Amino acid sequence: MKTPKTLLFAFAILLFGTLFLLLENKSTGKKEIKTTKTIIEKKVKSEDAYDQVSNELNALHKKYSQISSLVKYGKSSEGRDCIYFKIGSQDKPKILIHSGLNGQEKQTTTASIQLLTNILKNQNDTEIKWLLENREIYFIPVVSPDAFVSGKDSGSSFPDGTKYEFMTASVKNLVELANDLKFKAVLNLHSNGQSIAKPNKVCSKDFTYVTNLVEKMSNLSGFKIKNGNEIDTNWFYSTGSCSLTLNLKNKDLPQAYDAVITFIKEAAESDMNPQPIRPIFYQAD
Repeated sequence: MKTPKTLLFAFAILLFGTLFLLLENKSTGKKEIKTTKTIIEKKVKSEDAYDQVSNELNALHKKYSQISSLVKYGKSSEGRDCIYFKIGSQDKPKILIHSGLNGQEKQTTTASIQLLTNILKNQNDTEIKWLLENREIYFIPVVSPDAFVSGKDSGSSFPDGTKYEFMTASVKNLVELANDLKFKAVLNLHSNGQSIAKPNKVCSKDFTYVTNLVEKMSNLSGFKIKNGNEIDTNWFYSTGSCSLTLNLKNKDLPQAYDAVITFIKEAAESDMNPQPIRPIFYQAD
């Protein structure tokens, strides 16, 4: 028979554990927001890194096949498949969230896949259900497969008006995809700090709208606002799409989640109409 002292000790442990779980649930809210370390910390051979991404996307598509599509939209310079993962409803405002522009920014790919996973897991949540019914959402976790595998960045810039034939295969694929689908809004994920970059070359009629959206996303995430001169942001903005750059690391995703959801919901309300892309971009692979 246990002594009163032992029972008191066991009760204290049980009480502490219950309190911890209550606080944990309160902090995370109703959505399950988790981060994964599989891509950025799991030790894999560099040539297997993109296969791992493909396998994760295939697994997600298999699990949520009724509400998703996994599409190969081109080949990289070295023959790797360029892939997008689509969720949402056909013929609704199209939103693109892309990452993996730079070979060393694997954390953005991890965050992108985890963001997609969280949306799929919470598909019955009222807010997510609305998004899936009223938006057509495209995820490209790795824009530049070759750079992703090599782990190298390239800072070679394309000046305004660069001729199509001088682009790399991955950039050509993205240009063709964007011109074909005419994304209403684009969110570029990078990993160089907790910030949201506001484009500095915007249509005057939408400047206030975009500024208000950035401020709202900043308030939701706690990320600082950065006056954007990111060339990829302006590249998409020149098409008439509402385009922002979100700088975050995988561990920052829980606090950025609501900001991203807000972007998907509200960025498409801009008055801008997508136009053919004038390629202002840099060579990522």
